Amino acid sequence: MSIKAANLRAITDRYFGAAARRAAAFLDNASPSRLARALESHLLHQPSARSIAVRDDVDCLLRYYSVLELAWLTNAIDSWPEDTAAVARHLKEPFVRRYYERYYPLLLPQLLRHRLEGSGVSGNGDHTDAFLRLVDLDELRDREETPMFLWFLDDGTEVWDDEEYGLTDALKIIVDGDRFVKRLTLKESDQTPADRAVRGFINFLAFSRELEALLDRLSSDPIVQSAFWHHHGYWYQQLGGQVLGVMTAGIEAFRGHVSASVNAEIESQTSKDMMQETDLFTESAIEATHRDMNHAVRVLQRLTSSVYRFALESYLYGERAALEWEDLKAVVQRRVSPVYKDDSPFVDEHETEEETQPESKEEEYEV
Repeated sequence: MSIKAANLRAITDRYFGAAARRAAAFLDNASPSRLARALESHLLHQPSARSIAVRDDVDCLLRYYSVLELAWLTNAIDSWPEDTAAVARHLKEPFVRRYYERYYPLLLPQLLRHRLEGSGVSGNGDHTDAFLRLVDLDELRDREETPMFLWFLDDGTEVWDDEEYGLTDALKIIVDGDRFVKRLTLKESDQTPADRAVRGFINFLAFSRELEALLDRLSSDPIVQSAFWHHHGYWYQQLGGQVLGVMTAGIEAFRGHVSASVNAEIESQTSKDMMQETDLFTESAIEATHRDMNHAVRVLQRLTSSVYRFALESYLYGERAALEWEDLKAVVQRRVSPVYKDDSPFVDEHETEEETQPESKEEEYEV
């Protein structure tokens, strides 16, 4: 088996799991009226519990199709799954298209549909290593409490001890430095869904830093760089605006607790007669933590801005017929400011930047 064939098999094993297979079967067998109801916007019609299960499965299927597009774009694969006709059929289905093009816009499934119709976009060279790193980051994003944070970010709620929790409850913890520190020390059995979402937010920050580091490696290929961003772009679009402001305020609120937490950690591990020798170390640790926090804010600002999304959107929405590779690269370079390499405080009047669902489906749904 060739390396690219092995990559395709690994992608299928990783992303075409039970949920994606259920979605594929549903799309193949559901009536048009059933599809229309299940894939309606939640802003227009409150979905039933059964429809939410369907939509979560369809999201998994679309994620699989997005990864197939990324794999082909980066030259990680050179062949398609056996039932390629089913992939094309699903992506062309009118109510499915309405779902991923209009209600919850996802560019990568659109690009895969274009590719299967004979008009796919091309990257600049082989980026297999970067693609495999992106797959690793998918696992980082999906770990521990991060899905709870993303569920809240997507207007989801969770009931615990007869109380309903959502994004507002998590944000109230994030912006209250004292409460933030206290809630992080709770044992697991005492954690509310909001507490778990806050922990998920911390994990999501770590994931975001790794993602931006990967995007920085792809700066010479804006199409591939933009495609990688769009693989997770839905969440950064949800995170933008007022929510981003609240989370940034939360990071700043925690800044005042850094000194106390660093000192407490050092005191717990250092004898009294050695404490005087640790002052310089303490100061360095505090400064390093503050730089880390500044960098976290920078990362969120860039990932929620148009810096990475622009290239692919330009290609897909009206300019692809007119722009050849060099033209598009030149446009991107004019629009995108250089990546910030320093860790200076995020508020600087001399700097300018562009402005910047739980998985529980044991129960089968009906067609």
